[in-house]
Amino acid sequence: MEGYKMEPMLLSTEEAVSLFLGGSVIQQYPRLDSTQAITKALAKIEALWPEEYKSDIRRAKERILFDMSPIWGQGEDTHLETLKNAILSNQKVRITYPSHCQLIPDERVINPYGLVCKGGVWNLIAFCHIQAAFVVFLVDRIKAVEALDETFQPMADFDIRGFWERYIKESGQRP
Repeated sequence: MEGYKMEPMLLSTEEAVSLFLGGSVIQQYPRLDSTQAITKALAKIEALWPEEYKSDIRRAKERILFDMSPIWGQGEDTHLETLKNAILSNQKVRITYPSHCQLIPDERVINPYGLVCKGGVWNLIAFCHIQAAFVVFLVDRIKAVEALDETFQPMADFDIRGFWERYIKESGQRP
């Protein structure tokens, strides 16, 4: 309607800018279905906001950049969408992943619990049935992914953030 104004959803200018900057990170992953969704959603939201918000958002977009590309080489994330969907539907997955240990075959069935992007590199946190433990897989090293018809019941007390923090600490990586 002409002349109709919608309140900016009770967000402060700082919150609006933060929302758009966070969206700019997601937009760097074209293989995720959510990339187009976030782009469309942010465009709709931005159209509703007053000019003062829009100018702050424009200024932030021009001056603050998130470069989520890997520091070392080009990461391949061709399986990212399949893994994301399996995680959200608690679906078991068969992956082909090169193993440095002769006792662990390259093909294995896993329960995917979550994805973590660190320094532009995607990591898959999953319960590996062969190792009977939670394992972190580098997504760009996964050679093949097959979502299985079988689902799994996630451990109720599994905390992905806590697991990741312990993993980083134990592996000696920088947080």
